[in-house]
Amino acid sequence: MASTTVRISESARDTLKEVAKATGRSMSEIMEQSVRSYYEQLILDQSNAAYAEIKLEQSDWDDVLTERALLEGTILDGLDRE
Repeated sequence: MASTTVRISESARDTLKEVAKATGRSMSEIMEQSVRSYYEQLILDQSNAAYAEIKLEQSDWDDVLTERALLEGTILDGLDRE
């Protein structure tokens, strides 16, 4: 795996070391998971903001709800409800 150097503050490095020690994982693993988690949260926040924007216009929100209702029957992909 390729690697690179990233500059972080001493306090961030110290915290990273503490987390690595407490979890038994490497500092690189902690950094990778942290960046991945931050990115996933960013996507969720952006999605939530987009939905909030859509909700401001009732006709747009009604369109979303109508589309969801149309898709509702496709979720089971032919499986019987139990």
